[in-house]
Amino acid sequence: MTQINDISAASYVSSMNVTGQRSPQLALAMLMLNLADTNKKAAMDGIKEIEDQQAAKKACADALNQARDMKAGHHYLNNWGEEDHIPASLKQWASANGINLVNQDNVGRPKQSGSCDNSKCDAAWDRVIAQIQTKMDTTGADIQTKMVQLQDMMGQYNSYTSGANSAIAKSNDILSSLARGQ
Repeated sequence: MTQINDISAASYVSSMNVTGQRSPQLALAMLMLNLADTNKKAAMDGIKEIEDQQAAKKACADALNQARDMKAGHHYLNNWGEEDHIPASLKQWASANGINLVNQDNVGRPKQSGSCDNSKCDAAWDRVIAQIQTKMDTTGADIQTKMVQLQDMMGQYNSYTSGANSAIAKSNDILSSLARGQ
Protein backbone atom coordinates (compact mmCIF):
# COMPACT_ATOMS: atom_id res chain seq x y z
CA MET A 1 0.00 0.00 0.00
CA THR A 2 1.12 3.49 -0.74
CA GLN A 3 1.70 5.52 2.38
CA ILE A 4 0.02 8.94 2.28
CA ASN A 5 1.38 11.63 4.56
CA ASP A 6 -1.47 12.15 7.09
CA ILE A 7 -0.27 15.63 8.01
CA SER A 8 -0.30 16.66 4.36
CA ALA A 9 -3.84 15.33 3.81
CA ALA A 10 -5.08 16.93 7.05
CA SER A 11 -3.60 20.31 6.16
CA TYR A 12 -5.06 20.01 2.67
CA VAL A 13 -8.54 19.39 4.06
CA SER A 14 -8.26 22.16 6.68
CA SER A 15 -7.13 24.64 4.02
CA MET A 16 -10.32 24.08 2.03
CA ASN A 17 -13.32 26.30 2.56
CA VAL A 18 -15.92 23.63 3.22
CA THR A 19 -18.48 25.92 4.70
CA GLY A 20 -18.68 28.82 2.28
CA GLN A 21 -19.00 28.27 -1.42
CA ARG A 22 -17.85 24.67 -1.49
CA SER A 23 -19.96 21.70 -0.57
CA PRO A 24 -18.62 18.84 1.54
CA GLN A 25 -18.95 16.61 -1.54
CA LEU A 26 -16.73 18.94 -3.54
CA ALA A 27 -14.20 19.03 -0.69
CA LEU A 28 -14.24 15.22 -0.62
CA ALA A 29 -13.78 15.11 -4.39
CA MET A 30 -10.84 17.50 -4.21
CA LEU A 31 -9.22 15.45 -1.45
CA MET A 32 -9.70 12.23 -3.43
CA LEU A 33 -8.20 13.85 -6.53
CA ASN A 34 -5.22 14.98 -4.45
CA LEU A 35 -4.75 11.42 -3.16
CA ALA A 36 -5.14 10.08 -6.70
CA ASP A 37 -2.45 12.50 -7.89
CA THR A 38 -0.14 11.35 -5.08
CA ASN A 39 -0.63 7.72 -6.16
CA LYS A 40 -0.10 8.63 -9.80
CA LYS A 41 3.24 10.29 -8.98
CA ALA A 42 4.29 7.27 -6.90
CA ALA A 43 3.32 4.97 -9.77
CA MET A 44 5.35 7.02 -12.24
CA ASP A 45 8.38 6.76 -9.93
CA GLY A 46 7.75 3.00 -9.70
CA ILE A 47 7.68 2.71 -13.48
CA LYS A 48 11.06 4.45 -13.68
CA GLU A 49 12.49 2.05 -11.09
CA ILE A 50 11.17 -0.93 -13.06
CA GLU A 51 12.73 0.42 -16.26
CA ASP A 52 16.08 0.82 -14.46
CA GLN A 53 15.87 -2.71 -13.07
CA GLN A 54 14.98 -4.11 -16.49
CA ALA A 55 18.06 -2.40 -17.96
CA ALA A 56 20.16 -3.93 -15.16
CA LYS A 57 18.67 -7.35 -15.90
CA LYS A 58 19.52 -6.98 -19.59
CA ALA A 59 23.11 -6.07 -18.71
CA CYS A 60 23.18 -9.13 -16.46
CA ALA A 61 21.89 -11.34 -19.30
CA ASP A 62 24.57 -9.93 -21.62
CA ALA A 63 27.25 -10.69 -19.03
CA LEU A 64 25.84 -14.20 -18.60
CA ASN A 65 26.02 -14.83 -22.35
CA GLN A 66 29.60 -13.54 -22.48
CA ALA A 67 30.60 -15.81 -19.59
CA ARG A 68 29.01 -18.80 -21.29
CA ASP A 69 30.86 -17.94 -24.52
CA MET A 70 34.13 -17.72 -22.59
CA LYS A 71 33.53 -21.12 -21.03
CA ALA A 72 32.60 -22.64 -24.40
CA GLY A 73 35.81 -21.23 -25.88
CA HIS A 74 37.79 -22.76 -23.00
CA HIS A 75 39.16 -19.38 -21.95
CA TYR A 76 40.64 -19.47 -18.52
CA LEU A 77 40.18 -17.28 -15.48
CA ASN A 78 43.70 -16.43 -14.45
CA ASN A 79 45.52 -14.93 -11.60
CA TRP A 80 48.95 -15.39 -13.10
CA GLY A 81 49.10 -11.97 -14.75
CA GLU A 82 48.77 -13.37 -18.24
CA GLU A 83 46.36 -12.15 -20.94
CA ASP A 84 43.01 -13.78 -20.24
CA HIS A 85 40.94 -12.80 -23.32
CA ILE A 86 37.97 -11.83 -21.17
CA PRO A 87 36.02 -8.96 -22.78
CA ALA A 88 36.45 -5.60 -21.04
CA SER A 89 32.66 -5.19 -20.81
CA LEU A 90 32.39 -8.44 -18.83
CA LYS A 91 35.25 -7.41 -16.54
CA GLN A 92 33.65 -4.01 -15.95
CA TRP A 93 30.18 -5.44 -15.28
CA ALA A 94 31.58 -8.12 -12.95
CA SER A 95 33.60 -5.57 -11.00
CA ALA A 96 30.58 -3.26 -10.61
CA ASN A 97 28.38 -6.14 -9.42
CA GLY A 98 30.75 -7.93 -7.04
CA ILE A 99 31.45 -10.93 -9.26
CA ASN A 100 35.02 -12.20 -8.92
CA LEU A 101 36.55 -13.24 -12.23
CA VAL A 102 39.73 -14.60 -10.66
CA ASN A 103 40.32 -18.33 -10.67
CA GLN A 104 40.25 -18.78 -6.91
CA ASP A 105 41.48 -22.38 -7.00
CA ASN A 106 44.63 -21.60 -9.03
CA VAL A 107 43.77 -24.52 -11.26
CA GLY A 108 43.24 -24.94 -14.95
CA ARG A 109 46.39 -23.14 -16.01
CA PRO A 110 46.34 -23.11 -19.79
CA LYS A 111 48.33 -25.51 -21.89
CA GLN A 112 48.54 -22.80 -24.53
CA SER A 113 48.01 -19.08 -24.22
CA GLY A 114 44.38 -18.10 -23.77
CA SER A 115 42.68 -21.48 -23.46
CA CYS A 116 42.47 -24.56 -21.32
CA ASP A 117 41.02 -28.01 -21.79
CA ASN A 118 40.51 -29.32 -18.32
CA SER A 119 37.32 -29.57 -16.34
CA LYS A 120 38.74 -27.48 -13.50
CA CYS A 121 38.90 -24.49 -15.84
CA ASP A 122 35.27 -25.10 -16.76
CA ALA A 123 34.42 -25.39 -13.07
CA ALA A 124 35.82 -21.90 -12.48
CA TRP A 125 33.55 -20.55 -15.22
CA ASP A 126 30.62 -22.53 -13.79
CA ARG A 127 31.15 -20.67 -10.50
CA VAL A 128 31.09 -17.30 -12.29
CA ILE A 129 28.05 -18.27 -14.38
CA ALA A 130 26.18 -19.39 -11.25
CA GLN A 131 26.90 -16.05 -9.54
CA ILE A 132 25.69 -14.10 -12.57
CA GLN A 133 22.57 -16.28 -12.82
CA THR A 134 21.81 -15.67 -9.14
CA LYS A 135 22.18 -11.92 -9.67
CA MET A 136 19.85 -12.10 -12.67
CA ASP A 137 17.25 -14.14 -10.76
CA THR A 138 17.34 -11.68 -7.85
CA THR A 139 16.88 -8.74 -10.20
CA GLY A 140 13.95 -10.51 -11.88
CA ALA A 141 12.28 -11.15 -8.51
CA ASP A 142 12.75 -7.48 -7.58
CA ILE A 143 11.09 -6.46 -10.85
CA GLN A 144 8.11 -8.72 -10.13
CA THR A 145 7.74 -7.25 -6.64
CA LYS A 146 7.82 -3.72 -8.03
CA MET A 147 5.18 -4.64 -10.62
CA VAL A 148 2.85 -5.92 -7.90
CA GLN A 149 3.36 -2.69 -5.96
CA LEU A 150 2.70 -0.72 -9.13
CA GLN A 151 -0.57 -2.57 -9.69
CA ASP A 152 -1.59 -1.71 -6.13
CA MET A 153 -0.85 1.99 -6.72
CA MET A 154 -2.82 1.96 -9.96
CA GLY A 155 -5.75 0.32 -8.18
CA GLN A 156 -5.66 2.99 -5.49
CA TYR A 157 -5.49 5.69 -8.16
CA ASN A 158 -8.57 4.22 -9.86
CA SER A 159 -10.42 4.00 -6.53
CA TYR A 160 -9.66 7.62 -5.67
CA THR A 161 -10.67 8.95 -9.08
CA SER A 162 -13.85 6.88 -9.02
CA GLY A 163 -14.64 8.20 -5.54
CA ALA A 164 -14.02 11.77 -6.70
CA ASN A 165 -16.35 11.27 -9.67
CA SER A 166 -19.04 9.87 -7.37
CA ALA A 167 -18.68 12.81 -4.98
CA ILE A 168 -18.93 15.28 -7.87
CA ALA A 169 -22.00 13.48 -9.26
CA LYS A 170 -23.64 13.54 -5.82
CA SER A 171 -22.83 17.25 -5.50
CA ASN A 172 -24.37 17.88 -8.94
CA ASP A 173 -27.50 15.95 -7.92
CA ILE A 174 -27.86 18.13 -4.81
CA LEU A 175 -27.36 21.32 -6.81
CA SER A 176 -29.90 20.18 -9.40
CA SER A 177 -32.43 19.41 -6.67
CA LEU A 178 -31.88 22.84 -5.12
CA ALA A 179 -32.26 24.54 -8.49
CA ARG A 180 -35.60 22.78 -9.09
CA GLY A 181 -36.73 23.73 -5.61
CA GLN A 182 -37.11 20.18 -4.34
